[in-house]
Amino acid sequence: MFNAKPKSAVEKLWACLKDLFHPDIAKEHRHLAFTFFSCLVQGQYEKLGIMRSHFFRLIKTHDVAEDVAPRFELLQSLTENGKDIKYFEEEVGPFLMQWMPAITGVGKTQQFLAVWVNVIKFNAAYVDEEVIKELVQNTCFLCCWSNSQPVVLTCLQVLDTVIMRNLLGTHLGHSALYTMCRILQDTSSQHDVHLLRGAVFYVNMALWGTKRVTTLKYTATSVLPSFLAVLSSNNSIVMYEVMLSIQRLVNKFGLELKDPAWDLVLSIMEAIIEHIETDSRTSPASQVTSTLHDTICTIEQLMELGQFHGSVRRVFELIERCSPVRPEASVLRLITFLSNNIIPIRSDWIQKLHSLVDKYFKQETRTTIRVRALDVLSNVISLNRPAYEDELIELIVVPQLQHIECDPDILVRNVAAQLLVDLALECENKRCLELLDILEKLLNRPLEQQGDVPITSEQDVADVKTVVVGLINIFTSKLFQLPSSHAIKAYKLLVGHLEAHYLKPAVFELVSSTRYLIFECFLRLRANSLYGLGYPDSVTGQVRFSPYLLVDHKEDWKVLSLILQEVPQVMKNKALILSHHGNEIDLLASALCAMVSDKSLGLPESLQNTPPKFTRSEFHTFVLPVLASLASYHGYLDPGHQQRLIKCLEFGLVSRCSRQCVMALTICALEMKDAMYKLLPEVLLNLSKISATVHIAIPLLEFLS
Repeated sequence: MFNAKPKSAVEKLWACLKDLFHPDIAKEHRHLAFTFFSCLVQGQYEKLGIMRSHFFRLIKTHDVAEDVAPRFELLQSLTENGKDIKYFEEEVGPFLMQWMPAITGVGKTQQFLAVWVNVIKFNAAYVDEEVIKELVQNTCFLCCWSNSQPVVLTCLQVLDTVIMRNLLGTHLGHSALYTMCRILQDTSSQHDVHLLRGAVFYVNMALWGTKRVTTLKYTATSVLPSFLAVLSSNNSIVMYEVMLSIQRLVNKFGLELKDPAWDLVLSIMEAIIEHIETDSRTSPASQVTSTLHDTICTIEQLMELGQFHGSVRRVFELIERCSPVRPEASVLRLITFLSNNIIPIRSDWIQKLHSLVDKYFKQETRTTIRVRALDVLSNVISLNRPAYEDELIELIVVPQLQHIECDPDILVRNVAAQLLVDLALECENKRCLELLDILEKLLNRPLEQQGDVPITSEQDVADVKTVVVGLINIFTSKLFQLPSSHAIKAYKLLVGHLEAHYLKPAVFELVSSTRYLIFECFLRLRANSLYGLGYPDSVTGQVRFSPYLLVDHKEDWKVLSLILQEVPQVMKNKALILSHHGNEIDLLASALCAMVSDKSLGLPESLQNTPPKFTRSEFHTFVLPVLASLASYHGYLDPGHQQRLIKCLEFGLVSRCSRQCVMALTICALEMKDAMYKLLPEVLLNLSKISATVHIAIPLLEFLS
């Protein structure tokens, strides 16, 4: 309707309707007229021109108490809620102050204060100092006595706007900023918490806040010393405000800050951390703590981007002081930084390594961080083993890991086990035995702590499997090194663990991988003719024999006689003797033939605990029955061993066990025809020398037949 009206239409409407505002006109008609002109002003706002002053004159001079609310609504429309005061700039300030009591009486206080905020923001130059002074007084009065929260909040907004625009935004802003910094540094003001908090708030908002005053050209370095000084008040509210200010500064201008500013920022954060550490009332979940850690995270992001221009060392010192409540990623970066400084050319480097492992492995509970600490330890050891192996094991590894079997974290135990294994593999001094002692505790942990409760998953004994694999590697690699005690210790641990499996079969009943690995290792062991212990090379598969370790062979006659007596009984069970993957019957045949024919062995004179006057013939009576039992294994002997066997049996024809030898030769004549054909004349000649007795007659006739 109004958009189509020419410019003079507003004037004509005003001339026709202004009589409706006379006090004698009914209230309803007056209010209707105010509403009409409010709508007219909104619709024709850009075309009002000089008519704006007429409408303002109406609002100002119309003093009917009943019309305060509609007058205010017309003022809101005329000024765009306080933003535009063209044609009445000099009058609006005093009028609003004069009108303030009447407005509060009709319940329009919040809206009225909002108008004041816009007047100050957009027209501060037209508001006199006396008006501002009176406005501040009245606003403070409302803050203290109003029960309406929205009204109080709007009052605070008015005060904020007054200070930011009418004080800090003018030539007095520099002096005001200086005064607030003096307040922060003045020890006599420390009891007034709200004064200090307000000063911190306005200083930071003026310089780097969301509504910063552009005329104040000061760097953060000029005011941060005052923030640092005010922290001596030890008040949590003030510290929270300071921390919010620092967070705002870092978030908004972190890329622009230089080293002096960062130095002050970090000093302030250090002071706040010290307050948190000493003040029991400051909980880890408090707002101060939360804001502090958010700010540290922001600084870490700047460091990751390479855009942090302060002291990296001081940042990590901050993180270290509050590491128990820092995120895992932050602590991992800290550990990496600390590990880079643990090198022998730095003083007290071993003590620093000990402190790192103690704090982030022994005292820490988070798995990822503990594993990372062990990785650092492993890396330092691998780099410095040649010169400092003994010190590292004695001062760090053993003290920190000697009770690792009690750790409830399977992943940590597994990583620690691998570290100990790697260290023991390269260790060549007596410290290796200490490492093996710790591995022994880990190895037997399930058997000692599990009771008879079965282990159901391989994952539950991952650390035990790591130890078993490690001990096998230690044993097979140290076979060829001195001292041999390391390999022997590893072997005994494997044997002891295997025996424990059968003493408590229920524990590992469902998990067989460790038994399999140990048996696989033992079954691959070999011994040469000199009793040297050997093991196949992992790459070529060729058996390599140790020059230091020999297989223990018995020279006690009591033991050897028992074995010789029982072997023939065992030989009757071919399924037990012959394995799926091959057999070593030829080795047994060689050993037995040597006992009969090899005089260099000095048998039986070299044996211990033999009967008095124990002759060679008596010794052969124990060996020859075992040789005779080998005749049935002729198919597993090569021709050379077959001929040696026949010659030894032929030698036995003149012994006390000639009957068994003849029976064995009969089997050889039937089954080993090629070997027997070559030796038959010699055999027949020796048979002819045997005395004809009833005992030998039947076996002899069987052979000749």
